[in-house]
Amino acid sequence: MKKKSAAWQCTVSVRKFVYSDVEICDDVFSYDAETPSSSTRSHQLVFATYTRQYSDKKHAVHLMKTVPKGVYDQTLPAPHSSPLHPEIDHLGVGFDMQFVPSPGGSNRQRTQIFAHAYASDKPPRSIMTEDPETLSSDLARRRATLMNPETRSIMRILTESLSQFERVIRRRRFGFQSFIYFPKEYADPLLEKRCLICNKTFHFFRRDFYCQLCGHMVCGNCSELHEVEARIGEIRKNRCCRLCVVRVDAGKFDGEDLLAALGPMIVETRSDAWLPTDSMSSIDEEDKDLMGQLCSDDPKARSHALEQLGKLVANSSVTEQSSGRQKTQVQDVLSNIESHLNEELSKAQHNSSAQACDVSDRTRDYKYEFDANKVTHADIPLAPKPEAQKDARRVELIESSGALQSNYDRSALNLIAQVAAKRLGCPIGVVSMIDDQQFHAVGSYNLPAEARRLPRNEVPCMHSVYAEKPLVIKNPQRYAVC
Repeated sequence: MKKKSAAWQCTVSVRKFVYSDVEICDDVFSYDAETPSSSTRSHQLVFATYTRQYSDKKHAVHLMKTVPKGVYDQTLPAPHSSPLHPEIDHLGVGFDMQFVPSPGGSNRQRTQIFAHAYASDKPPRSIMTEDPETLSSDLARRRATLMNPETRSIMRILTESLSQFERVIRRRRFGFQSFIYFPKEYADPLLEKRCLICNKTFHFFRRDFYCQLCGHMVCGNCSELHEVEARIGEIRKNRCCRLCVVRVDAGKFDGEDLLAALGPMIVETRSDAWLPTDSMSSIDEEDKDLMGQLCSDDPKARSHALEQLGKLVANSSVTEQSSGRQKTQVQDVLSNIESHLNEELSKAQHNSSAQACDVSDRTRDYKYEFDANKVTHADIPLAPKPEAQKDARRVELIESSGALQSNYDRSALNLIAQVAAKRLGCPIGVVSMIDDQQFHAVGSYNLPAEARRLPRNEVPCMHSVYAEKPLVIKNPQRYAVC
């Protein structure tokens, strides 16, 4: 006869912890631990946490300690009192993480983790007042004698959670990718009869699959299902080939706001962001008319407004003195644009919502093609090719605008890029055009000179042109390939 052991369920609530691209907290962890008791009890553990990330961003320490027992009685109802036995005052666990670089790119670099857990029968204050010479031996011996099955189980589960470390990293890296679910070429029986990786022919015993990341046909041996966490807590599985897994692993993820980046594409703006700023200056009717033309739906009106704005900026000079300082005409125009923008946003506040914003999602209908001879790095996918007739007309309109000419006055476009960057809190602002060969920054703010002209395949703009919708790229530094 098999003996059935009861399960002791515990929920651990902790706060956010960020280290490189790893965020192992800010979740509610549930787990079962076997105990010798004859009933199943549900308990909660509440931890106070401390995280220190060193300035070089290669070393971090994360400490977790259960709050004092008195806090449980104040914050949790009676049925959820402290699961620790009376002789145990608190549990503590620490994680020491250190980045270990190695040659060969990001996929060969390592993160070294050291975990240590302990249980104590005395509060931290009493430990600090004891004689340091007697701590090492007596304290360890006392803790070992007071250890109970529940405490051991909690400590074991917390330390063994490191086995999920790599799994969490990879599924969140996959969460930033765009996937293809209905490739156009998949239904064509004359295409891709061989696996992209092993080059073996598909047949009855070697099924054909397609990688949902690059869109190419692969066999089962060269691909597998991987967990994808596009939003925190929402996990699905997508089939990816080995080559795409290597590319994802090689990406750079060093941002500290990954939880926000794994959220919705569009989020609601704070209500005060729609309101006019205190620095809003009054503008006359002529300036209002100019700013209104900039926001007009009529292309001719917008073109005329840009021309007028360019003349104002190009002929910048000192015109007036306000609040004890001189104000140039460029600053005056900039202030007027900000004022008009504040006015328009305050009107649109009640008529706009995040749900109504139509942007490109994380799905594609085209494959990723790679050609190291056409790009600076072999893992950069080539730009997609829109419909030929439509793209030819787009390029024709760009050339007829004259904005690509060297003598074109870009002052107004630079000003628009500056306003957009400051309004959105971005370090760089760009008004760009992309023809059949290159990306051109026709208006820019804080953009390096070497980035004002780039090959068409080196920028993500064509992906946005193909989608014909605004394209939101989350965590863009992952494209900074080694």
